[in-house]
Amino acid sequence: MSVAEKLTLIVTCTDRKSAQPVEGLRVGNLPSAHLKDRAIQWRNALAKERSRICLRELYQGDAWTQALKLEYSARRAGFDPTLVVASAGLGLVDADEEWPAYAATFSPRHADSIGSGPKENRDWWRLMTDGQTNFTEQTAGQTLLVLSETYSAAMAADVSTLENREDVVVFGGSPEVPDHLRIPADRGLRSALGGTTGSLNLRTAVAWIESLSAPTLVAQRDHIEWRNWVQGTRKLEAYNRTVMSDADILSFLRDIRRVQPEISKSRALRVLRDSGSACEQKRFGGLFSIATKEEK
Repeated sequence: MSVAEKLTLIVTCTDRKSAQPVEGLRVGNLPSAHLKDRAIQWRNALAKERSRICLRELYQGDAWTQALKLEYSARRAGFDPTLVVASAGLGLVDADEEWPAYAATFSPRHADSIGSGPKENRDWWRLMTDGQTNFTEQTAGQTLLVLSETYSAAMAADVSTLENREDVVVFGGSPEVPDHLRIPADRGLRSALGGTTGSLNLRTAVAWIESLSAPTLVAQRDHIEWRNWVQGTRKLEAYNRTVMSDADILSFLRDIRRVQPEISKSRALRVLRDSGSACEQKRFGGLFSIATKEEK
């Protein structure tokens, strides 16, 4: 009997959880301080909390259901998968570990957002993973990552170490991920794969794993069966977005630039449209300039 191929699956944590955290384990409740001091306080609070739960049972929602399905599908495809969670509050941890309930995220405009922008998120990730298993060791061998754009940006230094690997695939992620590693999110597949936008990358990864003819990621990122399926399946979505007033858009821009001062105009417009609102590109550009000048 052949030995199953080892495969590390790295997915991001979920906002929905089965237990509520104590007040000290909500990032939004940390006192104002230097990022390093806040990280120390956070790690101390995690260590002191006695009530713990297996991460498999803590995370909830459509995205986590798909993460578990990805693990199941990988096993059925002939892999021996290990499910690892990239968490803003915990670092890079095995899904079978037990941790306290917590509230922390790299996503912007959230009560428990970590930093004011990408740099603080990257610094926080480095602090959270300090002392943990080295990322290179954690991803030794075949590795499949499913990352949101914000988490991919926070983990950029780690992800960059995978650049020359032939046995790595990244679903979603950010534009900083090398093209030869990445299968970007494709909304055109949502009608076929179903679910929410937030679980699309995971659903895509599940479909991709299930389409493999052998348990190997090497030279499989663009395998022809998958490419043909995507071309014959994808459908452009029709958007029914709500038109916003100039005042509402300026308010949106002030809020998001307060959290992400480095955000680009194109990225801010994408966030606005992803929230279900509409604004013509030229009009948005003018309002973005106004919001930027207000800060000077």
